[in-house]
Amino acid sequence: MKLTKSRLEPMIDASIGNKPAPMLEEFRGFVKQTSGYGFAVTLAEPYYVKTAAEILHPLGKKVCTVLSYPLAGMTHETKMLQARTAIADGADELDISMDLSLFLSGRYEEAKEDMKGFVHLTQEHNVLMKMIYFASRLSADDQKRAAQMAVELGIPFLKTNPGFGAVTTPGQIRFIKQHYAGMIQVMASGGVRTAEDAMAMVEAGADRIATSTPFRILEQLPE
Repeated sequence: MKLTKSRLEPMIDASIGNKPAPMLEEFRGFVKQTSGYGFAVTLAEPYYVKTAAEILHPLGKKVCTVLSYPLAGMTHETKMLQARTAIADGADELDISMDLSLFLSGRYEEAKEDMKGFVHLTQEHNVLMKMIYFASRLSADDQKRAAQMAVELGIPFLKTNPGFGAVTTPGQIRFIKQHYAGMIQVMASGGVRTAEDAMAMVEAGADRIATSTPFRILEQLPE
């Protein structure tokens, strides 16, 4: 199926990630620009969730934020405080990094236990949770192990990477879909900057796409 603006737009998590540490007025301008589109969500750093929600919620649009970002190097208690604060500030979706250090150390049950509290919290508040599992840092076996962990916990979405130079490949999307189709959704995140990139991810089976160039991508597509 041909990729069009109308098909891709509601699959996009739009971020201002290509502008490190945006000033408040820059961020407001970005959010107001996204409000004219039918994106799945506008992505905001935790500090800016309240600002984004004040602009977008009256328009019926959603806000997402990232927690324990980018490498999950926080204690569980700190991450839970982040999550509760983000929800109170108006976040509709939370992208939460699994503890990569625990996972790479082979402490899988501890990594799973760390995520469990977020599952309960997001379910309680009807907030969508995505688990960032760092696909580009993991072997095929570990990608499968991370996906299995998310499925067992009832996490509805996997997010491939946090960005920061980690580039998602169509193969990473296909791998998860091959083993867990129908069990969990997958968002491609990291290096999706052109319509061609987006098309490759959609063809591989991506359910959502995170990008810091949402307007440019849509400009490259037919209606």
